[in-house]
Amino acid sequence: MGGTMLVVGALGVVGRSAIEHFESLGGWNVVGLARRAPNFETGAKFVSADLADKAALDRALADVGPITHVIYTALFEKPNIAQGWTEGDHIERNTLMLRN
Repeated sequence: MGGTMLVVGALGVVGRSAIEHFESLGGWNVVGLARRAPNFETGAKFVSADLADKAALDRALADVGPITHVIYTALFEKPNIAQGWTEGDHIERNTLMLRN
């Protein structure tokens, strides 16, 4: 198959695993998206941007080229995870990140 795989939330457990998996397959152009630079060895191109800032996100992805596949693993969490899932601002922030 192949194509360009964008891994959103690339520094989390799931995102990092996805990057490692698609790199191991070969035939994929892997792009990681996170706020910070990777803290592990990778051949993936990394793009830094905040998912809550649509303008910055658009600028950061402008030179990536056509994206054929997306794995979305990003998540905004509050310190009290269980309580945070029921709070309106928590839901709004995660919805905004996904929409952008």
